Amino acid sequence: MTHQLLLNIPDSLYQVLLKTAQEKGETLENLALKCLNEAKNKLETDPLDKFIGAFNSNNSDWLENHDYYLGKTNLEETNNK
Repeated sequence: MTHQLLLNIPDSLYQVLLKTAQEKGETLENLALKCLNEAKNKLETDPLDKFIGAFNSNNSDWLENHDYYLGKTNLEETNNK
């Protein structure tokens, strides 16, 4: 089964998708579908999923700021070497 999806996207994104599709000899729709499939696969195979709920981080904003916390930890570990 398939579904039709109508998206309003910024012109800058449309132009990049259109140019890429033309360079690859694909339709814009086919390229967009491939991009969506890649995003879906990344969402389904998030390596951090197995850690969800595994421990109490005491940081209620970890989901929104995980890049900050990972970068901060990496910087601290680098400076301690």
